[in-house]
Amino acid sequence: MTVATPKTKRNLIEVARQLFAKKGVDSTTMNEIAEASGYG
Repeated sequence: MTVATPKTKRNLIEVARQLFAKKGVDSTTMNEIAEASGYG
């Protein structure tokens, strides 16, 4: 398993926050977060 760098973590969190604001927490998937972050 690869350990995420602090920069990667910040990016994932920021993208997740944006998607949560747009779609809601219950309607956002981990795959969507990964894809929007460029890691999916």
